[in-house]
Amino acid sequence: MSKDYIKANKEFKNPSGKKDKPKDEFYNEDNYKNKIFDGFGKDFTSLILNKQKDDYNSYIDKVKNYVRRIKDDISTSQLRNVFGEVKRAVEPKEIYLLRPKFAYISGRTDNNKQGMKEFLYLLDKLAKEVKTKEQLQEFKNFFESIISYHKYYGGKD
Repeated sequence: MSKDYIKANKEFKNPSGKKDKPKDEFYNEDNYKNKIFDGFGKDFTSLILNKQKDDYNSYIDKVKNYVRRIKDDISTSQLRNVFGEVKRAVEPKEIYLLRPKFAYISGRTDNNKQGMKEFLYLLDKLAKEVKTKEQLQEFKNFFESIISYHKYYGGKD
């Protein structure tokens, strides 16, 4: 099957027989980054990792809107598995060590679940910026709010 055919039809059957997006659309960091910018702003790492949130209600509204958009692509067990690893971290450098795990989980995630891949991309970008224990705590708080609103909005179990 030629690439022109795939691009023209915008879907194809992978070896397992499932219909997927074309291979060149599976992992698109620019797409993930743009969606995160739309939801949280270009300075999303500072917004999420900064303890002093100027407008906490606005921040929570952004989290809620983000979860509403990705909730169908993420299961509660996936969230809890990743959060279990994050929760154990005591020092910021322990979060850095999770970055390869985020990549591994993203690679194993079904290509039709772009919300999960985007969320793991977000976690990876945040993990790179965690430098202090306070930022580590804000990272954990952010993740807890994702889990809470995922449950609230009826995300997959």
